[in-house]
Amino acid sequence: MLTFLPNFERYQRDLRAKTDASEEDGYVIASVDVLVEYLRRDYRQTIATTENLTTHGEITFDLLHLIIVPRSTVITSCPVTGALRALELISLTKTPTPCGMAYTLICEGIDANDSEDSKSPVFFRTQTRILLVEFDGTVKINSLNAYPIQYHPQEAELRRFLVGRGLKWSKLTGIHHMSYKDTAGLKCHGKVLKYNVSPIINQRIVC
Repeated sequence: MLTFLPNFERYQRDLRAKTDASEEDGYVIASVDVLVEYLRRDYRQTIATTENLTTHGEITFDLLHLIIVPRSTVITSCPVTGALRALELISLTKTPTPCGMAYTLICEGIDANDSEDSKSPVFFRTQTRILLVEFDGTVKINSLNAYPIQYHPQEAELRRFLVGRGLKWSKLTGIHHMSYKDTAGLKCHGKVLKYNVSPIINQRIVC
């Protein structure tokens, strides 16, 4: 529950800001007040340490689960191009590995099926697995393989860029006659194989 404390406090503020709060809202506010007060009191040292670290954009492995929250947006890099991409975090699980403890992040993004059998691309959600291996001391949050979007130094600009790129991609799905020269990737047996593409036309554009 401590992981979701910021969400509880945001919900608490939103309820208090309502101008037409009902009697039921009053009961909910009272309940949330008790919960937030309990968490703030009993975990004050952990909360203080986390807030001090995140103010400087840093975190420790032991406190990582307090900032990487399910249903939030995380930033990671495309394994083919290295470009930043945004995914929705579905779950976070701490597991042992040969390299020590690690967090396994299951994230979801959007992809498209542009088979020739369909008249238009069919968009669907696809899953990505990201591993955050145990580390010593403190690290910069935005140096992790995946991190919450709010810790990017230019969050607002990044959001605008990602939305713009997504809109452009959605319009390019399907079959188009285009000239293309860059790096492409193929996922085979769980591994991403990179290869260079020379200028050719009639390329099927996919994400």
